[in-house]
Amino acid sequence: KDCPVSEAYLEQRRLKAAYKELHTQIRDTLYRHDLIGINLGAESPDDYAPIDEYEPEAGMILARRREVRSVEDLRRVIHEVFVSQFGLDPASPEEWFYPVALDIWPEWTEQFR
Repeated sequence: KDCPVSEAYLEQRRLKAAYKELHTQIRDTLYRHDLIGINLGAESPDDYAPIDEYEPEAGMILARRREVRSVEDLRRVIHEVFVSQFGLDPASPEEWFYPVALDIWPEWTEQFR
């Protein structure tokens, strides 16, 4: 029996292939900032979560690329993805996501100018 694959998943895979460098940078930036704390309490690098831990979120952010015209838009999209994926309170401060958006923004603008 075949497992159905969602259109959103297929779109994220297509975008990952089309924008590989940007996708990797988004994923790595999310991992480095680790706003959810997946590596909180890790006593050594051997205990860290795998680098691809934020792979789905990177794809979701990239899939919403048409909504992003400024670093503030990018911050909002990142916030909304984290709210939907991790159950964050929608009232959580969007400012927490500003440093992440700033780190991604130069590559983003290079890709989508």
